[in-house]
Amino acid sequence: MSRELENRTAWLPQQKAYPMTVSSGPVPEPKGTEVLVRVRAVAINPCDWAVQILGLVVKAERYPYINGVDVAGEIVSVGPENTRFNIGDRVTAMATMFFSKGPSYGAFQEYMLGVDPLVAKIPDHVSFKEAAVLPLGLSTAIHQLFTKDGLALDYPRVGTPVNSKGKVVIVWGGSSSVGANAIQTAKAAGYTVAATASKKNFGLMEEIGVDYIFDYNSDNVVEEIVATLKNREPLAGIFDAIILESTIRACADIASKLEGNKHVGTVLAPGMPLPTGTPEGVKLSLNELSFIESEVGRAIWVDWLSDALADGSMKCKPNPELVGRGLEKIQDAVDLMGKGVSAKKLVVEL
Repeated sequence: MSRELENRTAWLPQQKAYPMTVSSGPVPEPKGTEVLVRVRAVAINPCDWAVQILGLVVKAERYPYINGVDVAGEIVSVGPENTRFNIGDRVTAMATMFFSKGPSYGAFQEYMLGVDPLVAKIPDHVSFKEAAVLPLGLSTAIHQLFTKDGLALDYPRVGTPVNSKGKVVIVWGGSSSVGANAIQTAKAAGYTVAATASKKNFGLMEEIGVDYIFDYNSDNVVEEIVATLKNREPLAGIFDAIILESTIRACADIASKLEGNKHVGTVLAPGMPLPTGTPEGVKLSLNELSFIESEVGRAIWVDWLSDALADGSMKCKPNPELVGRGLEKIQDAVDLMGKGVSAKKLVVEL
């Protein structure tokens, strides 16, 4: 079927190329368990801006490059070993060219190959632009929350009783894309959740079930968190979704003063240095996105996400903001990302 289709792509011929080049390209054929997705919406991440404008992450020999990670659309063909999907299924998917899979796996094109397990069906009540906000934020969060080298939390399950674990997870930066997904997956696993956000985003924190909300702009926020949580449920761990040395240090300080799992997981990219001089007994860990073909990716993307979206226990947060329609609008969205975005996700429909 894919041979009858025409593809259009927004691609980067070299590092720091500007603007993206929009042109026709081949339609890939799915192999093995892969699926071919007709992309209907893409969401923009800070890494998309960093790759294009700063020339970071992607080595020169990997160009030409099709950028982007967050996708929603419908399946138009499936590989011969696929057992999960049918043609016509509506899905959200994490593009994997970022992880050296090749141009057919980049998000910023009309037809993209989706890779198992990073594809999940979405229910009819979830729009493509809503579903597109999930993939990278969700995947980044679950690495630190659920891998053995991260906080090693129990997996989320549909129907898990609220706060049933008797332990608290702290999320610093709860209104970010990564933070909002960390909160919801931790809640779905039965943990109590405390989170920081600016006061203007407290409503979002309440909407996704945060139990204790703190203003990270407060001069005494560390002391307020410790005073509130001390002698309550023990720590299951702390997750920093912001990537600043100051926030990592604040999380480490909190961990040192509370009982339980004194482990701070971060979203620093591999190779970035961790702060030195953190309190004795506090463990820090990096995000390596090593779960892609691991049991964690399957536990969340295959076993939980579709059902959680269907029953409404998982929400597509932060909310999408539509920048425009068409591949040509992706550059506008990337430019807006470079100016800073808070508590929302920029989306382009295709």
